[in-house]
Amino acid sequence: MSIFELKKLTAMCSEFYRGGDSLQVPLAMHAENRMRFFSTYNFPSPQHILLVYGGEEISMYNSDTAFDSFRQESYFQWLVGAKEPGLALVMFTDSRGCQSILFIPEFPASYETWMGPRRSPDWYKQTYGVDKVMYFEDLDKIVENREILVIGNEKALNHSGQIDKENSVEVGHILDELRAVKTNAEISILQFVNNVSCHAHIQVMLEIYKQIPRASREYFAEAVFRYACALKGCARVGYTCIACSGERNAILHYGHPAEPNNEEVPSTPHLRLLDMGAEYHCYTADVTNTFPSNGRFSDLQRAVYLCVWDTVLFVERKLRPSANYRDIHISAQKHLLEGLINRTELIKPQFRDQIDFLASELNIIPRLFMPHGLGHMLGLNVHDVGGYLPGDRKNPDDISVRGLRLSRPLLEGFVLTVEPGIYFIDYIKEECLKDAQIAAVIDWDVW
Repeated sequence: MSIFELKKLTAMCSEFYRGGDSLQVPLAMHAENRMRFFSTYNFPSPQHILLVYGGEEISMYNSDTAFDSFRQESYFQWLVGAKEPGLALVMFTDSRGCQSILFIPEFPASYETWMGPRRSPDWYKQTYGVDKVMYFEDLDKIVENREILVIGNEKALNHSGQIDKENSVEVGHILDELRAVKTNAEISILQFVNNVSCHAHIQVMLEIYKQIPRASREYFAEAVFRYACALKGCARVGYTCIACSGERNAILHYGHPAEPNNEEVPSTPHLRLLDMGAEYHCYTADVTNTFPSNGRFSDLQRAVYLCVWDTVLFVERKLRPSANYRDIHISAQKHLLEGLINRTELIKPQFRDQIDFLASELNIIPRLFMPHGLGHMLGLNVHDVGGYLPGDRKNPDDISVRGLRLSRPLLEGFVLTVEPGIYFIDYIKEECLKDAQIAAVIDWDVW
């Protein structure tokens, strides 16, 4: 497909749109993504093909009922943008140029009784802008005796028993680097879901401040958030909602099945920590909001809040192409420490002029107050791909960066989060009390 053909396709392709105040997303953006891959990866020969499977509907254990609503597999979404389950994509180059074939299931006529009209291959071809559409029964003919490029998908590796895993080529790292640098269309979607999420967070705060009886459970905040997002066309959230209160605010990934946003909120003034993000066309936001339940911070709450907020602004001033996010993460830890020293009494007076020692030698911030990374990539996944350069890995032995999901020089087009935090976690406190050197630094009466 040439650039001219891509422009022509853009005019023909359908769009993803949920009406009302939602966003119109041209599906030709995914044809552009495929062209980005073709431009980046030089297929060794016409015998080499990229095989990518889309997501499948997942049954609810031993039943014929599907779990919730279907969500497309992220690599497949980036390449195709299809909302239907059970598809596959093959990409290759030959004498005609760059070719993309979409494989679809062939349903019996009775399908229409329960699921509505069957869509034709021509419908898929025009909607998703591929060069050709075929039924799955023909996939074997395409992959037979070909060299398969995969993205770590075992299903692709083992298709029909014909693909030799040892001779297949893994190209996931190439797609990761492409997904990391967002196109203008992707940035527009991410801006939209962040706008929707911020609006929904404000709606939650307004409802909580009404002090109505039904707001006495934590899940009320999640329900209001989901409702506000749905009214803007975002039928899904991008990750498990965290809607904790009081001491449970210190549970970093609250909201999971064992702690499901279901506790009574404290009857006395307390903090609410809400970490929730809308999803649209599989792109997600990630927004965290902390506020006092009665509209007023205590002195210590305000001081800690301002430490974190000032660090957010400090980090944002450092964000630019070529800046290394690992270095920014380290400097943010030191900035948080300076804020705690200047704004609170948590650090004992005799240690307050030993910032370098506390930050670099004792690692006070990551060991005691901020056990997570400063931020991460954002896109089709809340913890999106591309946080580390290909071949790089986290260093679990370096406590200052062990929770960091983004540790590389930044590029123009990256979309990332900035989320420093100060947490008061009982488990970490007990562990630090076992270390006499760290225990001596903190005024535990203030804690």
